[in-house]
Amino acid sequence: MKRNKGFTLVELLVVMAIISILAAIIVPNVARYIARGRATRALGDIKGIELALTKMVTDANVQNLNYLFNADNIRRNIFNFDDNTPYVMTPQQFQSAIKLYTNTLYALLREGRRVLDGRTDPDLGISYASILDRDVVMRLGVGYLEDIAFDPWGNLYNIYPGPWAPRGGPIPFRIYILGEKEKTLPGVSGGRRSDSLTFQTTDPETNLEIEVGFPADKGKLAFIWSNGANMISGQAIYNSNLANPLPAGSYQGSQNYADQEEEYKGGGDDINNWDPGQSWMRFYS
Repeated sequence: MKRNKGFTLVELLVVMAIISILAAIIVPNVARYIARGRATRALGDIKGIELALTKMVTDANVQNLNYLFNADNIRRNIFNFDDNTPYVMTPQQFQSAIKLYTNTLYALLREGRRVLDGRTDPDLGISYASILDRDVVMRLGVGYLEDIAFDPWGNLYNIYPGPWAPRGGPIPFRIYILGEKEKTLPGVSGGRRSDSLTFQTTDPETNLEIEVGFPADKGKLAFIWSNGANMISGQAIYNSNLANPLPAGSYQGSQNYADQEEEYKGGGDDINNWDPGQSWMRFYS
């Protein structure tokens, strides 16, 4: 009678070794492809949001997104400012402003002028009609980006109206690092565009001292960014040393500064619409 021949121990060990080698080669590459694909998708979403906001401003026949909002109501009812209060937001108020503008612009992109029919934001507990300029918003259509989605990590994209006018502090929106591609950006001299809030850190890739946290262009229609894979915004973090006080009138990030990993400070992996050099991609490669 013929007996079935099985694998020998040596053959099994050889097969397992081959599988282990292939896995060691393939798995890291797959992870990188997935990470880069998510970053690419986020950038595409951000460009779509920016295009829809441009259409919204055109339909409303206004210069920028700020005209959609009732500034006095926001100052008095949301931030408790009066006419004699300098317009310098605290860190908490700045984070509240990001949430206010993000939620409201999401609603406008999805619903257009229909948000004036008494709809209330479930997170903020306020009616959109109370913070929007009715005459301007009524010029809008009924939807600009109805399928606007969460970013690839399950968060809303942050949206803040531009342009950034002086508000008692430097612009909080930051480019992680300027490289060769960015030397032609406005304000760049000799390949650098730093201000008092740009700080030095150690480049995790080269172990060299680098400057990060360069200011974004103040003239954007809107500042749009994803918190990225670490799901913490690297924007509006102005101090590289907690022992030093924050500059007067400036803002901190939404997380405690000590919670932000060193390599993510000053913009880090935050995919955004103001850094044409895409310096965040180094976190997804």
